[in-house]
Amino acid sequence: GDEVVFSVKQNYRKLRKKTPRTFDFTTMYTKLPQDALIAGVQETIDEAFEYVEGEHDTARLVRKAREQGKKTHTFTKSEYNAKASKELKFYDREQVKAMVRDIVKNTIIEVGGKILQQTKGRPMGGNASPDLANLYCYNVEKHYINQLQTGKKKKKKK
Repeated sequence: GDEVVFSVKQNYRKLRKKTPRTFDFTTMYTKLPQDALIAGVQETIDEAFEYVEGEHDTARLVRKAREQGKKTHTFTKSEYNAKASKELKFYDREQVKAMVRDIVKNTIIEVGGKILQQTKGRPMGGNASPDLANLYCYNVEKHYINQLQTGKKKKKKK
């Protein structure tokens, strides 16, 4: 509160020609295009599996740090499997991607006694909605940051 007011007063000359912007997240879930949501989340799933399988840059950095005797807060797939309970069920990459597709494409709601299939976005109260939106936004932000770093725009898939 007070820190923001103080900062605005301190930086008034720099800020006076700027237009303040606010964003309303109350409609974010319901406005996400389903096909883009599925594609973005599935790309993030691929990245996660590549990391676990050791094909991702971060996994290589973790291995290198360990070789140098440094402690890390991540663990390899074999370490995870060794620690995991036998009661856990593991899914492969394609199974997880299929589940995402099914969750997004098969959201059924009842409105006024009518059964409807949601064809745009995710329901605000849906259990998976926050996680799917976060994974999608991560993917969009990753591409945006990469574009800033390389100066190249990602070509959209048709």
